[in-house]
Amino acid sequence: MDWTSRSFRPRRFSRIAAIFFLAVGWSGWGSVAFAQTLPPGGAALNPFAARAAQEATKRASSASSANGGVRADSANDASSAVSANGANRVAFEPVASGANRVDVLRLKNGETLSGTVSRISGNGGLTFKTTDGAARTVPLDEIDRLEASVGAEFARGVEAFELGRKLGEAAEFRRAIALLQAARKTDERRWAKEWATAKVVDALVALGREDDAAAQFFLICRLDPYSAFLPSIPLRWAPRAAFGAGESPDARRQAEDEAARWLPATKNPSGVANPLGRLLAASVLLDSARYKKDAVEALRDLAVCEPPEDARSDVDAVRTCRTVALLATAQRWRLETLTNPTAETVDRWAETAALFPVELRLGPSFLVATGNESLGRDDAAANVFLRVALLADANRNLAERATARAASAFEKIGRRDEAETLRRDAERRFGAGR
Repeated sequence: MDWTSRSFRPRRFSRIAAIFFLAVGWSGWGSVAFAQTLPPGGAALNPFAARAAQEATKRASSASSANGGVRADSANDASSAVSANGANRVAFEPVASGANRVDVLRLKNGETLSGTVSRISGNGGLTFKTTDGAARTVPLDEIDRLEASVGAEFARGVEAFELGRKLGEAAEFRRAIALLQAARKTDERRWAKEWATAKVVDALVALGREDDAAAQFFLICRLDPYSAFLPSIPLRWAPRAAFGAGESPDARRQAEDEAARWLPATKNPSGVANPLGRLLAASVLLDSARYKKDAVEALRDLAVCEPPEDARSDVDAVRTCRTVALLATAQRWRLETLTNPTAETVDRWAETAALFPVELRLGPSFLVATGNESLGRDDAAANVFLRVALLADANRNLAERATARAASAFEKIGRRDEAETLRRDAERRFGAGR
C-alpha cells in the first residue's frame, strides 16, 4: 500500500528502461501488455500511481490486443472475471496533526466530508462520522481520496518509506519500519493500525524479507478478514532457492508455522472464515512438502470465494472476494509452471492476467513469462520478465528473479549486450548481502 506526493522511481530506472525500449519499442509502453503489469500494492493507496494506472488502462483499451477477446482460465475464473479494475482502491494521504484529529473524505462526486473515520474494510466500505455528528457509510469505489489525520511518527514513517523507494536505500525502509511500528502502538484506531501494518509489510517486501512480511500481514488478518489493505498481501510468486539479504531460517520457519495455523477454513487465529489469512497461508505453504496438499486444497476453495451471507449484496465484499478468487487461481499456476504447461494453457493465463486489478498483476505476469519461457517463446518471455523487473522496484525478490530471467531470455534470442547490462545492474541492486 502506498502514498506519495510524487511518482518516484529509483535511480536504476533509466538503465533498465533503456533496455525495455530497445526490446519492445515505444509502442510497447502504451500497450495492453504493459498496462497489465503496473506495480502491485503501491497503486492501491497512491493517488498518483492509481491515476497513472487508470490512464494506462484507458490507453490500452483503445489499442488492439494480441490475444483477442478475454477468456477465463477455468470455470472458477469465470466467476471472478468481472473487471480489470476490480480491486478496492482508496487513495490515502497522511496528514500530520495534533490531538484534535479531523479526517477529510473527498468523494468522486465532488462532495467533501470532514470528521472522523470509524472503519474501513473490504466488507462494508468506509464508515465516517461528520463533524455535525451524522454517520455515513461509503462504498470504497465512491471515494476519491482520504486525507487521514495521523501522528508525527506515522507521517515520518511514510516519508521514510517513500524516500527509500526514491533512492533505493535499504536504511530508509528500515527507518520506516521502526517509525510505523511505533506509531501503530500509540494509535488506537483499528484502521490506522491496519494502515501502519500494511506500510510495514510493504517496506519488508521492498527489503526482500517476505517471511517477516507474511507474519506482519497475518496481524492485519486478525483485525479484518476482508481488509481494504488486500493489495499489500505478500504472496509468493517466484521461487526462492536461497535466503536473501535480511532473511533467515528462523524467520522462514516461523512464517511457515504461523501459516499452518491460518490454513484451515475456520479454525484459524481469527476464529472466523478468513479468506485473506487463508490465501496468504496457502501461498506461503505451497512449496512445503508437509503442507502442500492442504495448501492446494485451500487455493481450490478460495478460487470460488464468496462473501458471507450477510454481505452478499455489499459491493465491496463482492469485489474483495473476486480479487481473492483471481489471486488463488493464479497461485495455482506456480505448480503448473513446473509441469510443462501447453501453449493453450499459457495463453489462457495471459488472458486471465488481464482481469487482475492493475496493482496486482506483476506476480501473475511473472508466471505467464515463466510459462512462455518453458515453451521456448523467448521473445515473449524476455519482454514480460523485463516489464516485471522494471516495475517491481517495491518487491525485491520478484524484481531480482525477473531481472535474472529476463537476462537469460535475452541471451537466448542473441541479445547478449542487453543480457549483460541486466546482469551488471542486478549485481549492483541485489549483490549486497547475498
